[in-house]
Amino acid sequence: MPSAITEGSQAPSNRLVAPSGRRFGEHVRLGMLTEEIRPELVDEVVELTGCGERRRRLLPARAVVYFVLALSLFSSSDSAGPPGYRSVLRTLTEKLRHLPGLCVQHLPTSSALTRARQRLGDKPLQVLFERRCGTLATTLTPCAFAFGLRLVAWDGTALDVPDTPANAAEFGFTGKGGSVRPPVYLDNLFSPWNGPALVNDGVLAYPLPAGQRAAWMSHADLAQVLAAATEAEGLVGRAVDVGGADVLTGTELAAAFANALGREVRYLPLGVEDFEAGLGQLLGAESAAGVAGIYHHVAAGDQELLAAEPATTERVFGVQLTSTVEWVKTQNWEIWSGRAA
Repeated sequence: MPSAITEGSQAPSNRLVAPSGRRFGEHVRLGMLTEEIRPELVDEVVELTGCGERRRRLLPARAVVYFVLALSLFSSSDSAGPPGYRSVLRTLTEKLRHLPGLCVQHLPTSSALTRARQRLGDKPLQVLFERRCGTLATTLTPCAFAFGLRLVAWDGTALDVPDTPANAAEFGFTGKGGSVRPPVYLDNLFSPWNGPALVNDGVLAYPLPAGQRAAWMSHADLAQVLAAATEAEGLVGRAVDVGGADVLTGTELAAAFANALGREVRYLPLGVEDFEAGLGQLLGAESAAGVAGIYHHVAAGDQELLAAEPATTERVFGVQLTSTVEWVKTQNWEIWSGRAA
């Protein structure tokens, strides 16, 4: 991503020249990000929230909005506070501070940046988020929909906030609680790479040995457990292995599918290397290696890693787990019929 660009500047003979009469802060931009969050939108939000400057400043409100956005983009630059503020602003404006024609050639101090954030407040960022949040992909966007449903990906972004009583009351202390460790998901089997082979050929293929015991768990049951974990007592500092209602080998899993579907189903253990190679064509080598890592570990001989006891899950979290046969019966497997295995 470019560190910044100038708005309306002329660039004859590869030489950037700042337009006359423009302030240092007016040139602060975030490269490609401004294609989505245009300066005109930022100015509109600043005016709407009444957060515009009353006098001519080195750091106008528009520049401070982009600076706050940059704090998240460049969080690895120690942007939690001084001197990180100046480090982020330096990254943001590196190409601009040396242009001829700017009235300021030096970065504002950390204290000036802090005061600028205080003047701006949080209202403009809240309104800006409300203006821009929502879906961007249309039905014509490649790979945005599958089987008539919009694809959604959740990331694991986490932002640190000061340890204050107000923040503790508002957000809690997620880092000081416990954690749950699920095994493998039944929903992995209701997928484009498993469904067609199961429906058309009666083959249930997965990169686990046929004799590997696993507490196959549905996403719905995991959601129940996670919801219960927010209220459960005694989880602070604990890591609890959770799983589904049945601990099954691959052969037993195929038998459960056969029972539910009323047809013959056989289990086919995939080689982990072949599984990783095929996944790499969809996700890329690095992501595929991350997904396949657990299966490599199991293949090396850890027989109990995925075999959490159902009774423990139900006792600790007070939930009732769904049996494998019940889960299979509730899925619309016919959507995979007629597809190539």
